[in-house]
Amino acid sequence: MAEKTLFKEGTGAVVAGGALSVLETILYVIFKSPFALWRMSCAHLKEMREQAKLDIEKIDKPLPFILFLVRLVFDFLLHAAIFLTVVIAPIAAIYVTIVGMDAECYKGWMFFRDLFGTFAVFYYATWAIRLVIELLKVVVKYAPVILGIIFYPFAVICNFFKYLMKKAAYKAEKYEKKLAEK
Repeated sequence: MAEKTLFKEGTGAVVAGGALSVLETILYVIFKSPFALWRMSCAHLKEMREQAKLDIEKIDKPLPFILFLVRLVFDFLLHAAIFLTVVIAPIAAIYVTIVGMDAECYKGWMFFRDLFGTFAVFYYATWAIRLVIELLKVVVKYAPVILGIIFYPFAVICNFFKYLMKKAAYKAEKYEKKLAEK
């Protein structure tokens, strides 16, 4: 009689591979993804400098100053904020910890809470800023559609009133012609 087993052969290897995949993904998300976003922003800043996108004299499109301001705020400043969050994270963590030591308010694990908490806030701020950048790109890409959806009812109402005004003017002309004939 064949012996029944709960799991098929090779299940251990599949489970170990799945567990390794989960662990690897968690470690990537926690430690490497903010750094990867930081590197992307550094590359973007380097590209902006090399292509002189913030040089008003080299902008050959209409309204160069407005385009300069848009690029400055939405391209440069947001990516610069990502760059600064990772650079400032260790400095801010050390500063907050030293200030806490001077205040003699640490009890037990509070030292580590301030040190790693401050570092984490600055380090993971890259996610929030990058989310803002990508949401702004979506809004800019679909702005005509969004504005069309928002303003479509107003356009319909305006066209309806325009139609009513033309019809009223036509009826008034017709009525005046009748009066003139009498």
